[in-house]
This record gives sequence, structure tokens and C-alpha cells, in this order.
Amino acid sequence: MLAENDPLKGFIADILGGVVVEAAIDKIQQELGNKMKQNVLNITNRYSPGYCGWQTVEQHKLFAILPDTLGIRLTESALMQPVKSVSGIIGIGADVKFNPYTCRICEATQCVYRFKKRISENR
Repeated sequence: MLAENDPLKGFIADILGGVVVEAAIDKIQQELGNKMKQNVLNITNRYSPGYCGWQTVEQHKLFAILPDTLGIRLTESALMQPVKSVSGIIGIGADVKFNPYTCRICEATQCVYRFKKRISENR
């Protein structure tokens, strides 16, 4: 395992893995939004267990309704394996709205977006 041989390389690989996964999910969301526009529909923000008050344990309910989890497993505590996996929902409809991510829609005090907002407000 990379982290066992060189913790710094493991740390960097973990960060890069997170960046790649988020970029992939952003692309999927963008493509879904484009496809829905062709059908005169809108999409909402994406929401995942563990954010915006949605308890991580609810991940079990989400996985129960998915037809195929692509080999992703949940631990007893509802964490996904492999670790760099993402789950969640995106609403689709004629009257739904995508809102730029703001702290008004989420109560997570340690969120990176909240931190970015504070920096931009202090400039």
C-alpha cells in the first residue's frame, strides 16, 4: 500500500483521488443538466449523505433503492468502500432550481465552501 511505504505520497494520492472524483461528479452533473435542458427540464444541486443535514447512516436506505451500486459496498457505519466513491441525488423537474452553493442551504460549519465564502467576503 502506498501510504505504508511513504505517508507523504499516500497523503498526496488521497488528495488527488478526491480532486479527481469531485471533477468527475461535476462533469456528470453538468452533462445531466445539459441533457435535461434538451428535454425542457432543470436539475437541482446534488445532495449526498453526510452533507446539509442528511445523516450518513441514511446511505443504507439510498443503496437499498439503487438497482446497481457498481461494486461499491457500505460498511456497517455507512461509509463507502472504495473510499473515493460518491453517492447522492440530483432532482430533475420543470420547476426545480439549481442554486449556486451557498452557506444558506447547508449547516455544515466545517465545509470548504463556507471557508471559501469567508475568504472572499474579507477581501
